[in-house]
Amino acid sequence: MLSGIQEVLVIVVILLAILFIPRLMSPRSRQAMKPFRPMRKIRDLGARWRLGIVLSIIWLLGTAVYFRAWQGTYELFVLLGVGPVIVGWCITWVVAGFRPGRRN
Repeated sequence: MLSGIQEVLVIVVILLAILFIPRLMSPRSRQAMKPFRPMRKIRDLGARWRLGIVLSIIWLLGTAVYFRAWQGTYELFVLLGVGPVIVGWCITWVVAGFRPGRRN
């Protein structure tokens, strides 16, 4: 069995794979694709997005330490640590889709 922190890292790797594999498998030709520049994307983030990301990381680290997720008590960490972060970002994503100027 994996320890608690290794399970969290496996989940992070799976989520990153879900986000980046579709970009690699897109049908666009390699010449037409612009090079992916993550630092430019990070620099273009607004203050609210940056605050949300930082608060999410602080919340996850704080709940992991409080519930001692690495000692096998990861149920409460997933419920009260990861759960609110996922729900919060899902709500943010849906609300951002309803903003003016977005195509439906």
